[in-house]
Amino acid sequence: MAGLARARAVPASIWSEELRRALDGFRALDERVGLYRALCQLGRASRAVIGQDEAGELLAEAGRLEDPAWSPRLRISLPLALELWHDLGGRAQACRDAGLRYLALARETGSMRLEVGALGNLADDEFALGRVDEALALCRQAIALAAAIQRPAAALHAYSNMVPALLARGELQAAEDAIREGRPLMVRTWGHATDLLVAAALLAWQRGQVPLAASLLGCADQVYAARGDEPDPPERRMRETVLAGLQAALPADTQAALRQKGAAWGEDEGFAQAGLA
Repeated sequence: MAGLARARAVPASIWSEELRRALDGFRALDERVGLYRALCQLGRASRAVIGQDEAGELLAEAGRLEDPAWSPRLRISLPLALELWHDLGGRAQACRDAGLRYLALARETGSMRLEVGALGNLADDEFALGRVDEALALCRQAIALAAAIQRPAAALHAYSNMVPALLARGELQAAEDAIREGRPLMVRTWGHATDLLVAAALLAWQRGQVPLAASLLGCADQVYAARGDEPDPPERRMRETVLAGLQAALPADTQAALRQKGAAWGEDEGFAQAGLA
């Protein structure tokens, strides 16, 4: 998770090139553990810097390298990367299976911080399979465990992943509360909360605030692009839901103008426009 925090803070184009150079070095030295770590980390990088096919090849190589004798803290790297790879490939059940292995290994390490992250990820896997109640329960479990170990930021993903589940149950105020609670944690950890800006666009859409939803989506798209990043699968799904609604509700030129309006906002202004500052 420390590596992920660093990756979120540094442009993906920079750290991904560092990892590619590291791969060459590890291969030259026949350093299996270092190579395994680097393969897994690059395999779960943003698809703005690595294609899905290449990521699959890297993760297959990591799978061939993996040694059952390695510690669970080391082996946890692969199912975490596979969870994302399967999700982006539309293999929801395989994604959940990887998430379950990630959770099992997290618990085997004895690290409750890792367990919190695994619970948050698994919540999205369940939601993608239509298991809304299970997804919410896992998010709440992650947040409660993070609070118990006094590491609330460990549950970052739980806050964004619970928003679509809450909205699916019509709990709009609870979704707003999740965005408000998660945003400062994300900003302190990553320096931004763009994932929750996408969630705010979905909330605006559900509230019938169609122009605001379009502008918030434009704002989020611009912020991701400025970082050379792309939304992860949970945010992609939220974005696709909003886009589908906008395409049905607005003429293309009106939608484009509203999204362009939002693209001129910074992230903070986007939250302010949404009444979530």
